[in-house]
Amino acid sequence: MKSMFFLLVLASYYFHPLLANAEAQMQAAMVILGIQVLIGLVIAHFLGRYRQMGFGWCLFFCIFFTPIVGFIAVMLNSKYYDPTPKPSSTKFYVGLVMVVLFSIGIIGFLSNPKILSLNPNSIGLYIGFVGWGIYLIQRSYGVSFHDGQITKVE
Repeated sequence: MKSMFFLLVLASYYFHPLLANAEAQMQAAMVILGIQVLIGLVIAHFLGRYRQMGFGWCLFFCIFFTPIVGFIAVMLNSKYYDPTPKPSSTKFYVGLVMVVLFSIGIIGFLSNPKILSLNPNSIGLYIGFVGWGIYLIQRSYGVSFHDGQITKVE
């Protein structure tokens, strides 16, 4: 019961920045980031490496978005032994627009510390969307990120 209370206190510090000082916010953010990384590693190891998305991209999506979004992205991805998708110009242009727009957003955040201080968690989402754009650009060429270590057993 105490651990549940501790997690609720950490969550309240994380989601309500006016309730705590900066040091407590940083500690809560580090704990939550650590939990996200551990859950992301589990999802990437047990699910991501069996999909065309691969271990690395699965871990990236689990860290920069949430493990739930990473899990959904992995489950929507095709399995490693399925044929790779055909090249697509739509994925390329959507990915390119995402990279350009969210890169401008990152530059805007970094150039004005006042904006970054209002919501420091937003820059992580912007980095995640830039990564998603890069992923779409690479997938538009028909690339599979599976490392080839696992083979299908009939």
